[in-house]
Amino acid sequence: MRLLRYLSKQKLKKRVDPSHVPIQSFSPEGKVGSTNEGNHELQSNFQEIPRILLLDLEELDSSLLRSRGFNCTFGTLGKQVEVPKESRKDEHICQLNYDFPRNLHEFNILVVNLLNVEAVPYDSSDHLPTYVRGKEALAMRSRYPQTIFDPRSFSGALLAPALSGFIDKTAIIIVFAATKEEMSYDFVQITERGIESMRESTYNTYSFIEDLRFPLSTNVFGKEIHVAPGISTDFGRLIARHNEEARYHITFKHPTEWDNGTQRQVNRNTFVPLMLSLDDRIVSYADYDPKTSIFVFPDIRRKGEFLFELFETVLPADFPRLFPYSTRFAWLAEAEYQLPNEESLKAKKRLVEEEYSKKLEELDKKLHDNYQKYSWLHDLLTKSGDPLVKTVERYFNWLGFPKVINVDEENPELKEEDLRVELEKGLLVVEVKGIGGTSTDSDCSQISKIRYRRGKERGTYDVYGLYIVNHQLHLRPQDRDHPPFSEQQIEDAKSDERGLLTTYELFKLYFYIQNNFITKEAAKASLLEYGLVSFTPSNAILIGSPLEIHYGGTVVILKLDNLQISKGAGLIITEPHHFRKVRVIDIQIDGKPVTRATSGVVGVKLDSSVSLASQIWIPTS
Repeated sequence: MRLLRYLSKQKLKKRVDPSHVPIQSFSPEGKVGSTNEGNHELQSNFQEIPRILLLDLEELDSSLLRSRGFNCTFGTLGKQVEVPKESRKDEHICQLNYDFPRNLHEFNILVVNLLNVEAVPYDSSDHLPTYVRGKEALAMRSRYPQTIFDPRSFSGALLAPALSGFIDKTAIIIVFAATKEEMSYDFVQITERGIESMRESTYNTYSFIEDLRFPLSTNVFGKEIHVAPGISTDFGRLIARHNEEARYHITFKHPTEWDNGTQRQVNRNTFVPLMLSLDDRIVSYADYDPKTSIFVFPDIRRKGEFLFELFETVLPADFPRLFPYSTRFAWLAEAEYQLPNEESLKAKKRLVEEEYSKKLEELDKKLHDNYQKYSWLHDLLTKSGDPLVKTVERYFNWLGFPKVINVDEENPELKEEDLRVELEKGLLVVEVKGIGGTSTDSDCSQISKIRYRRGKERGTYDVYGLYIVNHQLHLRPQDRDHPPFSEQQIEDAKSDERGLLTTYELFKLYFYIQNNFITKEAAKASLLEYGLVSFTPSNAILIGSPLEIHYGGTVVILKLDNLQISKGAGLIITEPHHFRKVRVIDIQIDGKPVTRATSGVVGVKLDSSVSLASQIWIPTS
């Protein structure tokens, strides 16, 4: 609007109080009510009720609702204006540019999208005083360093009193919530003498509903959103379809009220959380009231589709008078008009839902118990210091070593090896580290000195040394360096007759053993290797890597040397981070199908793909 007509007549000495300002006074004559109400296209599915006012909804979303037959009027709280400043002296005179109808009290639903932050360039002709009948006009001044003039908070404050007739009847307010921001406005009076300063006034993004039970809020951004417990099936399904693409910019605190029965503050039961963040903060809610109910949603991407489903399938059940077209035959669902078998089928459905809910609870408990039982395996990948030593100690006990001694616990003053493992013939000394990077030469070789001392103490050199590291522990394991040791460090370990190992290899080894790729006895023997410790399948013979692969890796060319493979038999595939089983689907020699092969170059079709780097093993048992 180009002139604040009411304010042009008033000499405001303190602050503008929008509660005393008629809404129509803030638009130029001929502009207020110039929204597109009543200009709906003739269509067979047009619904006169509810009358819906859409403020700042994107054009595509607004058009979708109109095309589905809803009686929509479009408006705006105003566009932001670009007011660039090059020096401290620069300033711009600004007017409001909102657009909403005079007959707001005749509408049933108000939708406000606070996330539409379109900005337009400053055009001085849009901000000149017009329709001035007196000798004074009121405007707002934008000063350095402000580069964006946002009129929406003050426009919202002007909208609030205009809502009085709207909220005195059954009505709905729907808000797509943005960050709550405070806006300060510098009011000036324009007279024949020039521009005179008046007081600044501050309003916030939610000033249009701040007096309507608006809860305490915190500005927080996030993406992880889930449906709150206890939401009705239709509402829950609608939210679930849209929450993966939603983003929130603000969270809310559940309002409380005094309960005379318990003599304490309790959560107000007319306030219903709809969507929660990952840490269970409220990001969407419904605040029900006999007259005006408020629904607040986060930044849902497809707002038009969401509102259509909301109006079509969810709100008619709770607000039948606002949706007479959608609920024309709602009475058919009443018990008096139920169809044959309907009640018994509904009872069966409720029973299935109860059983399903109970099974989910049981599985959730099992998942929790399972996590408690095996979370120590994650500690191999995340811990350092004493907790990591303790985890490796537990791992070695699980492997079946007869005696594992935590040296730091038995003798805290002895700052040498972390673990001492008694073997049937000898001793294994272990140094365990958790570090953010990779190991230095001294980190790797420290265990050599300890091994030498233990051998001297025992009078025999049946002592093995092993350095275990949880390296780059802040990275995802597969993104870490593998191996995290240089070629020289590995060669030095071989020369010094000591082993190098990562906790990630121990983590994978657990599953190799559980899936019968490796026996515990073979795993324990591998821990005594020199150089880089590696684990290979037990009771299996290595064929080698494929000579060629075809058809996406499902057909491999192998060279057999007196090793038999048969159609239908299983093979073991070892890859850098994974052991798995595959099955032989077909075998060919010189292009001819055979059921088995033992020597020469053969083609083998597998039930899953492999790479040229894969190693293929034949199980022997």
